[in-house]
Amino acid sequence: MRSRMLSIASAILAIVAIPSANADDEPTPHQLIDRALKAGGGIDKIRQFKAVSFKASVKLANEADLKLTGTIAHPTLFHVAVEGGVTGSFLLVGGGDTLWLKKPNEAAKEAKATDKNLETELGVFYACCLPDLLTSLKGRAYKLTIVGDQPGNGVKAVAMRVQHELHPEITIWFDKENGLPVKTRMKLPGDSNLVEIQFEDYKEYDGVKHFTKFKLQCSGESCTGELREIQLLKSVDSILFKRP
Repeated sequence: MRSRMLSIASAILAIVAIPSANADDEPTPHQLIDRALKAGGGIDKIRQFKAVSFKASVKLANEADLKLTGTIAHPTLFHVAVEGGVTGSFLLVGGGDTLWLKKPNEAAKEAKATDKNLETELGVFYACCLPDLLTSLKGRAYKLTIVGDQPGNGVKAVAMRVQHELHPEITIWFDKENGLPVKTRMKLPGDSNLVEIQFEDYKEYDGVKHFTKFKLQCSGESCTGELREIQLLKSVDSILFKRP
């Protein structure tokens, strides 16, 4: 009897002593972010840059082409000029809690970032910017949850849910092989439709990797874009984010 009890005890101790495979394989949110930052060039180098400037061409679902020239420091701090499309040329400026839309020969129209009518547009913009916000995600204002292994943009990936009281909930996928962000997804406010953004063709700029192509899908429609003349900025003039 004693021998049998010893065998059972030994088995229990052996089970306890063996770490769970899931615990070993599944990273913590901060480990996932750290791996992405390392793959992107390293956190010390990435932290040097305060904004990104670019030119971009975007092909919409109706095959109309847009040309964008912009500087983005944050999802609510941006200066983007848009040309083409059915609405013509206009300028979008984000100054933090206030946004402006300026068309040629017209006064700038002002709106608050908290305006519910802009919730979808700002949410999509936030989802587009998330790969550039990885250092911020480690802050206390963000709640991060590992969703687990899921396919993402044709590769094996790990998904992570990102929550913040001022932004919509976003899920971001990281490539399991190279660690870089490959996709984000968000649910449209008050709707069952999902917006999905894929990030592709990373290239190196000043020692930091940045995606150069993206694809946005929503409600069965999609648009594609390509970034060029990307510059990572160590400083940016705040006048860019003032009323145009």
